[in-house]
Parts: sequence; C-alpha cells; structure tokens
Amino acid sequence: MKILKEMETGYGTGKWILADMGDEFYGYGTPTDFKSIYGLPVNQCGSRAEVIESLSSRASCCKKALSKYQMEFKKSFSEGWKQLMLIEEKELEILLTFVRTLRGNETEAASVRESLTIKLNGRMYKICVPTDESQLNKLLGDQRSVFVADWEGPYPILDNYVDIRKINQDFREINAQGLEEGEVRTLFQASDLSGEETAEKILKGEYFLLELGADTDSWTMGLKQKAALAICSSYQAIPALAEAFEANGGEIPDELIGYIDWDRVWRECVLAGWKLVRDNRTGTYWVCNL
Repeated sequence: MKILKEMETGYGTGKWILADMGDEFYGYGTPTDFKSIYGLPVNQCGSRAEVIESLSSRASCCKKALSKYQMEFKKSFSEGWKQLMLIEEKELEILLTFVRTLRGNETEAASVRESLTIKLNGRMYKICVPTDESQLNKLLGDQRSVFVADWEGPYPILDNYVDIRKINQDFREINAQGLEEGEVRTLFQASDLSGEETAEKILKGEYFLLELGADTDSWTMGLKQKAALAICSSYQAIPALAEAFEANGGEIPDELIGYIDWDRVWRECVLAGWKLVRDNRTGTYWVCNL
C-alpha cells in the first residue's frame, strides 16, 4: 500500500489517509479503517473513478451541511455552530484535496473553463483558462492587462482590458473547490458583482445554491412556488415557516403545502437575497443567494 496523501482532521489526533492499494485500486479513511479486519467500507474504496465519485459526493454533502450551519450561526452566533462549521470546513478541505490528488493534473481535470480571444502585440490569440502558468507567462511576458476581444464562459468580463493571470488563478482555485460547471455558471449568472468579486465569494463559500431541475412539465406546482419550498426545506430561511418546519422534522406535510401562500413566501425569499436562475446552456433552474 502506498500512501498518496495524509491530512490531519484538525480536531483531536485524528487524520485521514488516501492510499493506492495496488492493481488500480484506491481507498481513503482513518487509520482505524485501514487496520480493520473487515477492510475499508465499500463506499470508500474502488477504482480511481469510483473513489473520486465517492469523495465528490461526500464533499457535496459537506457543502450542504456547512450552508445550514452558516445559516444557524448567523441567527445565534453560537460557539457550538461555529465549531461544527470548522469541523465541516476541514473535512471538505480534506475531501477536495484527495480528489485533486487522484485527478493528478488539476488543469486537465478542470470542470470549469473560460475561452478568451485576446489581442497581444497586434495579433489575436485564443486561450483557455485555467492553463499552465508557465505557458501563460511565456505568452504574456511582462504584460499584465490585455485586451479581450471575445470570451465564452461564465466569468463576466465588464472591462475590455483584464488581468488574465488573475482570471487564470481564480479558475484554478474554483476548480479546486470541486464545483460542477453548471453550479459555477449559475453563480456567475446570478451575481450582480464583477467577475473578480464573484469569484472571491465563491472561494470563501459565501453562497447558497439549490438545483430545481429542468423538467418543469412534471412539476405539480409553479416555478416560484417550487423555488420557495426548496429554499425553506433546505435552509428554513423564512422565519414565518421555520417553526412549522422544525415541528415536522424539517419537512412540511403534503396535506399542508396547498394551504401556504407560496407566492408570499417567495417574495420574502427575494427580499432575503434569493434569486431564481435558469442556466442558459442546459435549461436547468436553480435558486441561489450570493
């Protein structure tokens, strides 16, 4: 067995290990997991692709839990919620680091890219970011800001002259977060901020995001009503409904859903900063707060 990565959990003396078990078989877990006579849990080992999928799925759960903890912390500023946030943040960091380790070359594995056509020394070049920094430096030389003639991607370029190195670094770090292309595209699409400011909020985890889906024909309620229900179910963000959700184990019984004025609830969601976004490329609907 070859240990590929070993990281401290940040609490107690615990740590997680990512290992190459040989014969294209990989696994991750605690030292106790690796020493168990029963072997690693089945959802923590397998081929490279299977382990990446397992890590990514677990990271998604971490992000959702972290978002809930952040909402609760904003309500009470309790030390308990703060500690839970720190634990979840560390676990998320470990999971994403393991994913990057298995993927090897971060640039090749990038899920989010921006295609740019730039003018440099009187010639037009088409580049794709994130790209290797040494190649970018070789192309740009000492020049920091370059003229962008065209771009294809989520990053909103509001000024014709931009710092390509900064955009390249932003995308490298965003990809390291393990976000999917649709998630990043939606956040940039929903944001009223500049590309740089939006990237900063994404990297700090200062957003909430929920996927509603694209098959609107199968929905039994309107788009805004479904959005409001999803927000309240996941984050209990509307005070008027928080007690009802809590009293019913985090869900509102189906028989009560029809009696709620969801249009009014949606208006409260909008006042709280939520937006309904349709991904222009896939047609998928999302709600986000950035």
